[in-house]
Amino acid sequence: PEGQRVFGIDAALSPIYVEQPHYTGSALPKYQTHCCKINHKRTTRPMKYLALALLSSLAFIPTKSFAGIYESPDMNLFVKSEHNSTDSITSAGIEFMAKNNYSNFGAAFTTALGSAEVFTKKGDRETFLTLDSGIKFGYFSDFFVYGEVGLDLIELAVYDDRDDHDYSDRYDDDHNNIDGYVGVGMGVDSKPFRIEIYARAREIDSRYWEAQNHGYAGLQVSISF
Repeated sequence: PEGQRVFGIDAALSPIYVEQPHYTGSALPKYQTHCCKINHKRTTRPMKYLALALLSSLAFIPTKSFAGIYESPDMNLFVKSEHNSTDSITSAGIEFMAKNNYSNFGAAFTTALGSAEVFTKKGDRETFLTLDSGIKFGYFSDFFVYGEVGLDLIELAVYDDRDDHDYSDRYDDDHNNIDGYVGVGMGVDSKPFRIEIYARAREIDSRYWEAQNHGYAGLQVSISF
């Protein structure tokens, strides 16, 4: 009968599974913008040692004048901007500095909140917040020179477990480090204003990407109180 033939055709077709086509190509543009860093399974041990060293070094910055040997710490507010051929980091922060009255050698603790925009080795553009905190050691007078080391406290303190699959099938590096930097700088202090130039080598990455460039040159302007 007609009804049985229709039922038989339907029963025969019901087990058939039509697989969706797989697309191996990509129509995405070369440069993509991502608003957050993706940090999973960070290798934090070396940077934790650096953080401990930075915090320990604060003990050598006196909180007040000691027997006329050290000046009371100066407080400076500053803005700075650093660039390379593709990337930029702009920030504002505060600095506490103490130096020896007889030699002008001293140290400064700095922390700055900023906005970074970097290009990755995959050709994507990443934007994120930074909280660079570090120590400067050097000679501080009307003309000053210093060396510095620091790290990004935001990445150290916050575990970003956002489930973003934009990168999961393209790059996976379980050896992501906490972002940090080393640098040198020089400048002129004509109180209450200071201007300085500096160069830094930065480690910037996440589990799924790494910055294309690591060298930066910057300018910082400060006012002291």
